[in-house]
Amino acid sequence: MTRDFIASIIAPLLLSCSSADTGSAVPAPAQEAASDTSLPDTQIPAAIAAGGTSSIASGGGASGSAADPAQAGQTGAGQAGVGGSEAAPDEPVTEPLQEFTCTHLYGGSRDELWYDLFEPQVDGNQFQGVFLSGSNGGFIEGWARPDNPDFARPPVSPCSSLSSAPDRVVFTLAGWMEESQQEFYEHITSIVLQVMEQFPSVQRIELATAVRSFDNEICNNDIKTTILPETDAAIEQVVTDYPGLVFVGSKFESPDCSYFSGHNVTPEGAIGFAQQAVAYYFGDGI
Repeated sequence: MTRDFIASIIAPLLLSCSSADTGSAVPAPAQEAASDTSLPDTQIPAAIAAGGTSSIASGGGASGSAADPAQAGQTGAGQAGVGGSEAAPDEPVTEPLQEFTCTHLYGGSRDELWYDLFEPQVDGNQFQGVFLSGSNGGFIEGWARPDNPDFARPPVSPCSSLSSAPDRVVFTLAGWMEESQQEFYEHITSIVLQVMEQFPSVQRIELATAVRSFDNEICNNDIKTTILPETDAAIEQVVTDYPGLVFVGSKFESPDCSYFSGHNVTPEGAIGFAQQAVAYYFGDGI
């Protein structure tokens, strides 16, 4: 799906919201067109606004100035800007925030929809992505196959520095074929090992999950609007195997079922998930 096609879908929504207050939006890079491309104030779920399980508290230090050296003064304070509440006792402990020169994101076709709206709102020179549809190997079991050449695919919108040697890799996981937590664990472990082989430079690997419905409840009678509990459990299991390197990543949620048509993300959903990504990675909200 091309960016021009996505823009043609999203532009009317952005235009209709151009009168909304976007004063706290992360400014677009200087090279962007002068027209207002900031995201509208689509509702962010309360759990995210409070730093709960779906966003920063579970993100393991991806907010604040994690990706933007220009915001170095906010390192360690980014989470407070989006709610400031402590993570729930059963949440993974949030590690100290770091700066990253290049964040390489692996994701599926649904992730590409929100990413195309996220990147213009931040410093796109520090983010790049590789996206595969499920039918092309973009599910967990596809990525996990040995010696997978897709790890070496050229990224969309490469980082201006360290593009071939990113210091942070975010892997967005989605899969519904596995039958047990152990199968997910084995497949995710294979993914981590291949990331480490592809990018020996990596300092941090975040295991995120694909976008999900609020409270992980099924929308539109389609299980692919959820993330299987076995996936979440397997991620935490893998994280314990690689302390200091692998962390639990983002868990973006829809506020209701309006973000999905079937299991596909709607234009409204793409905007909402992009907002959550800005809040997650930079800690300022929108």
